[in-house]
Parts: sequence; structure tokens; C-alpha cells
Amino acid sequence: MTHLCYSSKCIFSIFFKSYLGSSGQNGCAIPCKKNVTVTGSLNSAVLLPCTFMVGDTDQITVAWSQDSDLVIFDKMKYIRFSNNKEGRLKVFPYMSNIGNFSVQLDNLQHFDQGSYCCQILNESNCITVKVNLQKHESGSRPQQGNETLISQLSLFCMFPSAFFQDFFKIMSLVGLK
Repeated sequence: MTHLCYSSKCIFSIFFKSYLGSSGQNGCAIPCKKNVTVTGSLNSAVLLPCTFMVGDTDQITVAWSQDSDLVIFDKMKYIRFSNNKEGRLKVFPYMSNIGNFSVQLDNLQHFDQGSYCCQILNESNCITVKVNLQKHESGSRPQQGNETLISQLSLFCMFPSAFFQDFFKIMSLVGLK
């Protein structure tokens, strides 16, 4: 069946499908310089890392794919899900401003194993993330704390200096300093 589209959204969708449709063994249409493996337990959450050193994130479009499209972070700051893995795929939209396009896959299942591709469209810059399911001996349970591998964590905390002055005054008055 053939569909004709006259809107830019439809043209973009067709372009995206044809661009990523010919994925290689690693999940990306082109060879990637960076390959990462993450391992998680059944029903756990895994972070699929994807960070790029780019000067201006307003000028790039980044796409995640597996066997088909998953999600697009476009240069207009829109996030478009083609397949959100039944609501299990989470994005962090404000992190894309600093070049971090990582996604989280919740409730990991056997069929989630495999290679995922995070790629800047129209460039040869991509990251392959291989997701493995942790194997356990029959009858054994996974150890607590080993469910998720996080390859990078950044916490930003900014307070004006006046806040700290007031905070320390209160602490000394209460006797906790």
C-alpha cells in the first residue's frame, strides 16, 4: 500500500525510516566509534547512555533505534516517540541541552536484549549500546544493587551564595553546626 504525504512531518518520518531502516549488525546504519554494553536483570531498569560533544544542540537531530525507530530528539526541541516500548522507554528532555540524549528502559524483558543505536542524523556520529540480560543460576536470586549499570551520572546543584549564608545561620541557631 502506498501513502502520499504532503506535510513536512510525514516527509520527515519517511526520511527517518529510510535513513535508519538499513541497520547493520550493531543496530546503526554506519560503523560507530563508541560501543557500550549495559547489563540488567529481568524487570529492572537500565540506562542507555548517549552523550555527544556538540557545540550547539539546537542544530542537531538525534535518533534512537533498535530494529525500528524508537524516539527522535529533533532540533526544534520536540521529542517524537515512534515506539516507546509500551511506556517503558523514558527520556530526559532537559539533558539534551547539554548533549546528553540518554534514555532509560524500564521493566527489562528478554526481547529487549540486543543492539540499540543513538545517532546524530545527517552525520557519521553514533553510539551503539548493547543491552544484555543478566543470567542467574536456576533458583538463585539477583543480588541487590546489581540491577542497573549507570555509565555516567551528572548531578547539578546551584544555589545562590545568600542561600548558604542563611542556611548556616539557621544551622548554628539550631545547634547543628
